[in-house]
Amino acid sequence: MNSLTPLYNLPPECTAFLCKTFGEPVAIKKHSTIRVLIFDGITVIISKNGGDPIKLVSEMPAIANSRTILIVDKLSPISIRRLLQYNLLCFIDSDDLTAQVLETASKACFTENLFISKTILHVYKNTARSGKIVTLSKRELEVIRLISEELTTKEIASELFLSKRTVDTHRQNLMKKLNVRNNIGLVKAAILNNLVYHYILFLTMLTV
Repeated sequence: MNSLTPLYNLPPECTAFLCKTFGEPVAIKKHSTIRVLIFDGITVIISKNGGDPIKLVSEMPAIANSRTILIVDKLSPISIRRLLQYNLLCFIDSDDLTAQVLETASKACFTENLFISKTILHVYKNTARSGKIVTLSKRELEVIRLISEELTTKEIASELFLSKRTVDTHRQNLMKKLNVRNNIGLVKAAILNNLVYHYILFLTMLTV
C-alpha cells in the first residue's frame, strides 16, 4: 500500500481507507495533472495543480456519475454547477481531506446523496452574501422546500392551498431560474445556492 501512495497523491490515511474499504484500484488513469482511481463500485478523481475536472468529465463522461468523488484544490460555484450536470454528487476540497471526510463522502456516493466539504460550502455562503446567487420569491422557496422533503405535486398543492397547475408553474419557473431540468437538479441547486435553509448532509434524492 505504501508503494501506491505516490500514485494516489493522497494523505496516507486516505490511501489506507480506500484500500481497506474497496481494495486495490482496478484501473488508474491520467489526464494531464489529474489522476482517476477506479475501484470496484466507486471512482475517485484527484484534480490538483491546476487540473481542469470539467474538461476531464466532458471528454470521459463514463467516469462521471453519482458514485464519483472529486477531490480538488479549488472549485468555484460555477464549476460545481457545471459538474452537477454530469451527475457528480461528492465534492471535497483538498484542504478538508481526511479519512473521515472521505469515508462520509463514500457513504454519500453509495446512497446517491450530495456531499460538499466545508471549504466549498463556505465559498457558496460568501457568494450568496455578495448577491451573485439567484434569489427566489417566498412562494418559490416554499415550493422548493417541500420538493426537497419529497412531497408530490398533489401534496404540495394541498399544503400550500394551491392548484396542482399552479405548483407545476412554480416548478417550471424554478427550473428556469436555477437552470436545471428536473427535481433532483432543483434540490441540488437549492442547496448549492443556500436557499434551502435546513441543509441536510445526506439528502435523500428525489425520483425523476
